[in-house]
Amino acid sequence: MRKRILVFGDSNAWGFVPAVERRPLERYPEGVPWVDALSARLGNGVAVQVDAVPARTTDQDDAVSAEIFTPLRAHDFNGLTHLPAALVKATPADLVILALGTNDLKARFDRSAEAIARSVIGLADMVRTGGAASAYPSPAVLILAPAPIGSLAPWTAESFSGREGVGQALGPAVAAAAEVAGVPVVEAGVVIGRTHGCDGIHFTEADHAALAQALGVRVEALLRGTRS
Repeated sequence: MRKRILVFGDSNAWGFVPAVERRPLERYPEGVPWVDALSARLGNGVAVQVDAVPARTTDQDDAVSAEIFTPLRAHDFNGLTHLPAALVKATPADLVILALGTNDLKARFDRSAEAIARSVIGLADMVRTGGAASAYPSPAVLILAPAPIGSLAPWTAESFSGREGVGQALGPAVAAAAEVAGVPVVEAGVVIGRTHGCDGIHFTEADHAALAQALGVRVEALLRGTRS
């Protein structure tokens, strides 16, 4: 039986191309985003399903993003609200990769790195207990902790300016919380240093490739320990 992975993430998992202007929205071609590169590395024995929405947070509604991404609504960006349905659609999954936290840095949420980390772990806990009502065991979880913010463009500065320090602390905070919770983690900041896209938030092709390689090593090890 093929192994199954669900990636639950935001615009970088979606494949958002870094941009100096907010519009037009552009997505990397197939094969470039880290989710595609990871799938290619894992081969035909693994099916990777992606549930990713630009501007998705861990557990915050976002009315401002709803105005930008019409016709989405504020709650459509709340990861906690939508994770249960994503888990059901992906069942049976062997592994869930959580790739969230960057959008929680936005100034309008005024969240600390520790608070965001707790929310990420809350999602991981939901995954680990989500299989109780099905015939399948709950999936394993792997967290991709956010990379520090890079040099912002004017449109990303509207949301993230002044939050660079919290962004620098976020990856280590998520990694520390994950260690306590017993959840494997890959720190994007350790792999790529910081986000190199021209808007400071979205990954370059080189960033995606490096992350796919680092994640591949961890994912292969984790899948060896899941159901056969």
